[in-house]
Amino acid sequence: MRKISITLAILAMLAVAAGRIGRAQAPAQGRGAAAPAGQAAPAARGRGTPPTPVFSLEDNFLNWRLLPNEQAYAAIDGTHLLQYVNDLAAVSRHYRDAGHPQFWGRIIGSSADREEG
Repeated sequence: MRKISITLAILAMLAVAAGRIGRAQAPAQGRGAAAPAGQAAPAARGRGTPPTPVFSLEDNFLNWRLLPNEQAYAAIDGTHLLQYVNDLAAVSRHYRDAGHPQFWGRIIGSSADREEG
């Protein structure tokens, strides 16, 4: 009888602990509900200022070891190719900033298509 009462007491404590953990992890307010008075609403996901980078990606390109049959690719300079990519992206941004917010980029037949990157 004593073993049964100890087992029931342990089960009751586990149930109470699980209830508290579940309540602690539940959201404080429903979806779309206004923030309580005196508290700012949380920022929408994906909004706000981006964090400052810890280091520059352009300065930290990986240098892979090439196999003997891949030595023909050793002369490819990723930093030089990145400049071409940046030039093409600048054409797309220029077209967007010129007042074409919906479709922007190097669209065939548009003024951006006639620009050179």
